[in-house]
Amino acid sequence: MDDVLHDLFMYHVARHAEAEFAPEMPELARRLGMHYRVGPDSLATPERVVYVRADASAPQRRSEAAHEISHLLTAEAQPGEPSYEDVIRWYHASVPDMQAHLEVLADHGADRLLMPEVLVGAVLGHCGYSGRAVWELARFADVPTEDALRRLVYFDESVRIGGFISHGGFIQSAFSKRWRLPFWVGDRVPEPHLLLDEGVSLFAVPHTTRQLIGVTTVGEFDAA
Repeated sequence: MDDVLHDLFMYHVARHAEAEFAPEMPELARRLGMHYRVGPDSLATPERVVYVRADASAPQRRSEAAHEISHLLTAEAQPGEPSYEDVIRWYHASVPDMQAHLEVLADHGADRLLMPEVLVGAVLGHCGYSGRAVWELARFADVPTEDALRRLVYFDESVRIGGFISHGGFIQSAFSKRWRLPFWVGDRVPEPHLLLDEGVSLFAVPHTTRQLIGVTTVGEFDAA
């Protein structure tokens, strides 16, 4: 992570702290000087209004609201000073698709608002880096499982890690950091016994059919 992104996400944490880490998105928006509304689509306006889809599930509403709040935090600026968005557009000008880049950054910013470091640390303290940790994090934070997986994978810059969520035998979402997973979104999931032999922690999602969460970390020797 470069210095610009590190500072951006630390700014998210600082603003969240100013709002006393309000866990509910309508209240967080209010404390940050924004307005929260329910509408047909999720978006943020220049007038600092956060709209969230009326037809979204409760976890998805939280996720989408935090994403839009992150966009507005990234666009905040003191008089005469550039915003983080301005700085990113300048220093990351070589990215192939700037709008897609900003959307990905808003996902990571939202993760920090929804799943603060203390919560992630507590879950890892009980479960370690495992498929169960993803499920517990999603449950405690009331967020989509995919968001919890992304937060866990990118939580510690020093950890080489990959994870996936599958349904019906196919990978639905996947994230990795400092390591290349041998399969990706859309691929068929390898047989469970093969994954276990490779040290993958598998967790069968309760009350679902054929849905798995898999996480594996790679040591320095193994990754060489």
